[in-house]
Amino acid sequence: MASSLSARPFSTKALSAVASLNSDLRSLSPGYLRLALRPRLSKRLQIQAAGSTYGNHFRVTTYGESHGGGVGCVIDGCPPRIPLSEADMQVDLDRRRPGQSRITTPRKETDTCKIFSGVSEGLTTGTPIHVFVPNTDQRGNDYSEMSLAYRPSHADATYDMKYGVRSVQGGGRSSARETIGRVASGAVAKKILKDFSGTEILAYVSQVHKVILPEDLINHDTLTIGQIESNIVRCPDPEYAEKMIAAIDAVRVRGDSVGGVVTCIVRNCPRGLGSPVFDKLEAELAKAVMSLPATKGFQFGSGFAGTEICLSCDFDLTKMVQIKQRTFLTGSEHNDEFYIDEHGRTRTRTNRSGGIQGGISNGEIINMRIAFKPTSTIGVEEEDQRANEAASLKKQHTVTRDKKETELIARGRHDPCVVPREQVCLLRGDPAPGLHVRLVPDIFADAIYLLAAGNTYGNHFRVTTFGESYGGGVGCVIDGCPPRISLSEADMQVDLERRRLGLTTGTPIHVFVPNTDQIGNDYDEMLLAYRPSHADFTYDMKYGVRSVQGGGRSSARETIGRVASGAVAKKILKDFSGTEILAYVSQVHNIILPEDLIDHDILTFGQIDSNIVRCPDPEYAEKMIAAIDAIQVRGDSIGGVVTCIVRNCPRGLGSPVFDKLEAELAKAVMSVPATKGFQLGSGFAGTFLTGSEHNDEFYIDEHGRTRTRTNRSGGIQGGISNGEIIDMTIAFKPTATIGVEEEDKRDCE
Repeated sequence: MASSLSARPFSTKALSAVASLNSDLRSLSPGYLRLALRPRLSKRLQIQAAGSTYGNHFRVTTYGESHGGGVGCVIDGCPPRIPLSEADMQVDLDRRRPGQSRITTPRKETDTCKIFSGVSEGLTTGTPIHVFVPNTDQRGNDYSEMSLAYRPSHADATYDMKYGVRSVQGGGRSSARETIGRVASGAVAKKILKDFSGTEILAYVSQVHKVILPEDLINHDTLTIGQIESNIVRCPDPEYAEKMIAAIDAVRVRGDSVGGVVTCIVRNCPRGLGSPVFDKLEAELAKAVMSLPATKGFQFGSGFAGTEICLSCDFDLTKMVQIKQRTFLTGSEHNDEFYIDEHGRTRTRTNRSGGIQGGISNGEIINMRIAFKPTSTIGVEEEDQRANEAASLKKQHTVTRDKKETELIARGRHDPCVVPREQVCLLRGDPAPGLHVRLVPDIFADAIYLLAAGNTYGNHFRVTTFGESYGGGVGCVIDGCPPRISLSEADMQVDLERRRLGLTTGTPIHVFVPNTDQIGNDYDEMLLAYRPSHADFTYDMKYGVRSVQGGGRSSARETIGRVASGAVAKKILKDFSGTEILAYVSQVHNIILPEDLIDHDILTFGQIDSNIVRCPDPEYAEKMIAAIDAIQVRGDSIGGVVTCIVRNCPRGLGSPVFDKLEAELAKAVMSVPATKGFQLGSGFAGTFLTGSEHNDEFYIDEHGRTRTRTNRSGGIQGGISNGEIIDMTIAFKPTATIGVEEEDKRDCE
């Protein structure tokens, strides 16, 4: 049975989702939750299906549904006089188009685009560009069985829970046809990026089910789009492409599905993209990527390093969901050392940082990997039905809108593996507009203002952190906290400069923590020299100045403000919705805590804080401490993994498309120092399961509530919380600053 469910429906007391990492609790405050205080009225929660717009300078709004009249996008913020035609978009739309091979959905759509505004005589005018693609091959009758019954692991149930209405045919906005607008807008962003900066984005399929392409077979410096497009699965290696196609064929004839991994690279990325703290480049990319349909995990650079060690082995399929990729490298093995190349440029000899250091691009290739789950809608077809391209789907246990258990025998046309077509969305979609947002000010402004922005997070519950590692102190300002929340210094264990009788006043809360143990001389050697894999180089390169002592804003002391504001958010969440967030260390180096040892339903803070490593199992805690001790005496460092769970999360948090809850959580988590990867639910391990093994079937519990028997979705379906426990794992790299000390120096510490 799945883990505990929030008994609370999406009510007026549910304020906002919260991301947590250990004690780092920060309100996500997503824009789709607007708590309106009306005169003489109680609090009202306005629920809107927002989240269809992405970007600041280059803004993209996608629209349309799978079985509506059509789909498309409106692009606002495109500069004038950019050469653009429908043919520029059609190339990429044809790559995404369904029905082009036996390993994609048999739905026949031409996906012919039409530009209705924003382009004149082949040039952009600077006004909004409207792109429309008609739907021509809808079969609404295929979905008659789904008008009442929910498809397991699909968005049907969560859309109904939140909005009370949904588009039955094709899944509406949760359909992969929504990505047509992303691909069309990505074609525009691609032209801007290439013309103004030479930036090139490539993506290819690197894993399908248990077929994994070895990384050393692909040279990212010379990889071409021709190599990627040379086969229907879009894997640049012909031998592995055939193996992947065979794997898809094997499940397709059974009416099942498989997932996989897409590798995405960005070449010639300008140095200096991104900002410290909350608006780190990897955080922005994580949000963009995790908003794509079917995504379960994101990692960049070394990520959950050592995946080739654990995932190339033969594992019992029933245990696959419990396998989490591992961070096996030490700091000395992980760090990217600097050198000066023949052109006088500062480069790194390796690229485990993935082209980003301290949240800012360093000019090396940005390297990301994205996990996609198996297609949720599955089925076993009879031969004559397959000939007619109709699918009689496999029976799955589920429930109906009126809370009756049933078996779903659905119909429809679906991808046996979404990965080959999602590759195009990554290649031409989100990352391009996301990067373009960062490029616009540098390219088109008359004067370039380089601001160390990104220190504020949230919309309604806003947190601004301040201070540096070796400055006078650190802290935060919290704005948007409701009045009359019980709060004291003890709740944060810091000094609150504004409080009144133990209750918040509704005005900004200023929290300050002084620095008292700085030893600035420790950093004399770093005044001119850059620490490998640290933010020293990227800060200097972008701003021309940096805080040498302790790393300034890149220091982990910045997180004090996050923890203090998180204490406030924690009280609000618990008081208004009973939501509880717990995080614990589940891996240190090669010491991995088995998931079946921890019961997330009854896990307590006391268990987590019972030892210095914050692992709830005493035996594994001792092993982790020993691993840290062993590396410490060598002056080295190691990384690990933190598991974070959210219990009693209200149903209905999140929105479709760009503001999916997992996308917001990924951005929040990936802004924390030293993070390298994020997974939700089954994550990367879920790529080894078929759809029938991965899907979370529904049932009605003894209290009449709709539940899932398993929780591989991680508590989120279709970008919206379903009331089950939200389950995330986050990878942390080894500490970048390492050194072998003399014995007497170590004794003095």
